[in-house]
Amino acid sequence: MSPKKSGPQINGIRLMKNGLKDQSGNYIPVRYSAGSRYDRTQGPESIRNAVTIYAKEYTPKLPAELSPKNDSDSMTDYFEKDHATFFEGSPEYDTLILSTKANHEMP
Repeated sequence: MSPKKSGPQINGIRLMKNGLKDQSGNYIPVRYSAGSRYDRTQGPESIRNAVTIYAKEYTPKLPAELSPKNDSDSMTDYFEKDHATFFEGSPEYDTLILSTKANHEMP
């Protein structure tokens, strides 16, 4: 029996090529996107490098440990999937950028 691969993690959430494993071991399919993004917390014109994790489905939702955002509004029939953005300079960004680069190099 081979030992379990731990792989890169953020706040106890295991990062995988096409998904995440939460602390309970549940698999959540996601996609990763890296690039420049507006950072509204730094002012209206602030553009920074970021990695965003997008849930592929409406359920299961992204784990709370990632502080996901979801601006769905059932009153107006507007629904979106969870996403979590990590800007350059955060420890999560460094882990994610290395992980996504490694995943793109996989055959």
